[in-house]
Amino acid sequence: MPLDASHEDIYEAVDDLSFEPDSDPQLLEDAQARLLSARDRLSEEIGWMPECNAQRQSEIRDALISKNMESLDEFRGQAIGLARLNLTVVGNNFRANDIDAASELVRDIARWDPDQTRDLLDEARARGGFKPIDTAQWAESVATSLSAFAKQVTPTFTSISLGQGKLIALIREVGDNILLTDFFEAMQKYYGAGVEKKMGEVEARIDKTTQLIKVTPHDDALINTLISLLGQWSAYRQPIQVMEAARSLDDQVSSDMFKKVRSLTIYLANEFRNFETALLIAESLLQNFTHLPNCRSQLETQMPILRFNVGSDRLFSACATAKSRARKFASCVQGGGIENNKNDLVSDVVENFELAIDNAGDRRDDLFFVVRDVSIEAFNSSRNKQVILTIYKWLLRYEPSFELSNKMREDLRQIGLNIPGEYRNPE
Repeated sequence: MPLDASHEDIYEAVDDLSFEPDSDPQLLEDAQARLLSARDRLSEEIGWMPECNAQRQSEIRDALISKNMESLDEFRGQAIGLARLNLTVVGNNFRANDIDAASELVRDIARWDPDQTRDLLDEARARGGFKPIDTAQWAESVATSLSAFAKQVTPTFTSISLGQGKLIALIREVGDNILLTDFFEAMQKYYGAGVEKKMGEVEARIDKTTQLIKVTPHDDALINTLISLLGQWSAYRQPIQVMEAARSLDDQVSSDMFKKVRSLTIYLANEFRNFETALLIAESLLQNFTHLPNCRSQLETQMPILRFNVGSDRLFSACATAKSRARKFASCVQGGGIENNKNDLVSDVVENFELAIDNAGDRRDDLFFVVRDVSIEAFNSSRNKQVILTIYKWLLRYEPSFELSNKMREDLRQIGLNIPGEYRNPE
């Protein structure tokens, strides 16, 4: 029936069809009831082609019956609004797992203006002698349709290789509006169900690996396995993370996983002082869970502490080695300077000092003191004033405290050296 069919038109059509040889009286009665009921009629109207005229609607009906995809594609290219959207759904039905068709469905939703469609349907109702569409019923019908579209399109993104990446790119492309917010909320439910099994398998492996790391926290193979698994798990969940991040929210499921693994970093740091492994896992969380703004913010505030602990541990170890080989250390500094020195004995001290000092906060002087000790030991073993002068000039560029700077300058004066200029207390 055309969208503006009246009561009389509907009764007449039922009478005519009832005389067809293969007619089904119950089906005809049901169809008549749906078109005469205001609520049921709306579900029929919104599932059809409101923006098309009666002739085009008839042509589309014939193409659907014959499954003439070429004609349907042509009609879709000429259609707008809900008519175009419904024709996209038809195309996706006939071409399962076509990611381009699935993407077009999302784009068509972004283009749809429901208010314009409702106006067209109300005009048709007025011509047929029916009451206008109830506002609450219209909102409910639009929401139901969006949920149906989400259910239609989601399996394509969960079953096609790289589907998650395609969906993320599409979310960013279409931007944000009220319709898409409702659509993506519905899509989250279907997407989550679609990847639930795969995510559950990966999560079980993460839990098992986490427990093993607690027993053997220095096992590099286990650490690499955990980092790889976190990447896999988050990849499945990323589209939902992106949808929630667009609203400045963290996806709750991803947030729970993030916090569970983050607790492992705290355990490793506190129970084993294994700052290296804790830092690796924390960096993996930041890399793999890029769309959790609130979780990331909390972890990022603690990253300087982890980096300082790693850098200071490495520095103390490097300085202990340098002191035990003080004469060799002095020789390397004398021959290659302190910065960009190719010798591991020197470069380990320099690189780890720089890593730790950037995150030291109020513990900066501890780092200066340990390198100062190495400098004094290198001078004592070599009696080469240029070695300690080279190291001290480098250290002073990092602005030690006023008291420590004066102490270092006093060290130099005691062996007859002086650094030009005067250190000023920044306060």
